[in-house]
Amino acid sequence: MKVKPMCLQCMKELIRKTCMLASTDRKIQKKAEENALKILYEKFNSEAVPAKISSIFHKEIKKITSNDDPYEEYKREEIKNARMLFEIVKEKFPNNFYGAVAISVLGNSIDYFRDIEDVRKDIDEGFSFAIDDTIEVEILLKKKVLNSKEILFLADNSGEYFFDIPLIKSIEKMNLKVFYSIKSEAVQNDLCFVDYQNFIKGNESISILPSGNGTVGISLEESSDEFLNVFKRAGLIISKGMGNYETLTEIKYERPVFYLLKAKCIPVADSLGVKKGDYVAKLTYCR
Repeated sequence: MKVKPMCLQCMKELIRKTCMLASTDRKIQKKAEENALKILYEKFNSEAVPAKISSIFHKEIKKITSNDDPYEEYKREEIKNARMLFEIVKEKFPNNFYGAVAISVLGNSIDYFRDIEDVRKDIDEGFSFAIDDTIEVEILLKKKVLNSKEILFLADNSGEYFFDIPLIKSIEKMNLKVFYSIKSEAVQNDLCFVDYQNFIKGNESISILPSGNGTVGISLEESSDEFLNVFKRAGLIISKGMGNYETLTEIKYERPVFYLLKAKCIPVADSLGVKKGDYVAKLTYCR
């Protein structure tokens, strides 16, 4: 997905907030913000992808502030809240494939820019998809018509892990192998390997696949060989969140992709043909 004019202000605000989290020193904050804004203005053009620009200025902010994980404390809190919210959410949906998909997508409501009470309201309100391809995807999985028994699941924010587990388990019951890909390095509040090791890892027997990078969304050029091998072999890609959507839609692929997200901004909503705030479970094919 290409940037839209309104993406500029959103990314400026992201830079400001990230610099504040990255350092308490006002001089360092200012320098990091100035450098990041310079990158933003240099890279911002009609052919640019929002997540790719963000990846570049996040690296600069981390370098200037000497902080490899500005969102560390926030993510710890997000994981704690998400664990609690999941216990509420899982009781609201049926124990089937649709319910697992709905739980996973609802988990995408959890985000750095949203207050936890707003997320609670989302959970308490009635849930429905603006785009719902869950039946079609379930048929694909059950009929074993995919070209591989391996599924690549691209994770998103740190707290979403708990909400994704029911979907992973549901797919594994169909005798398919799911690789849950998380970031190797920290970026924004995305789930990275250190977060998983320190705050999440338990008894769940799921296959964790580090991406080999710390980019917003997916970057094949910066991914590990292990990730690329699974990416090439996978019969289906499950893509969580807007960052993965923004970048994966720019890649030529030869397999179906199941996009699961809440459209949190107008540009993403417009590109999907939905309204801001809508929930999406969209299946796309070869392009």
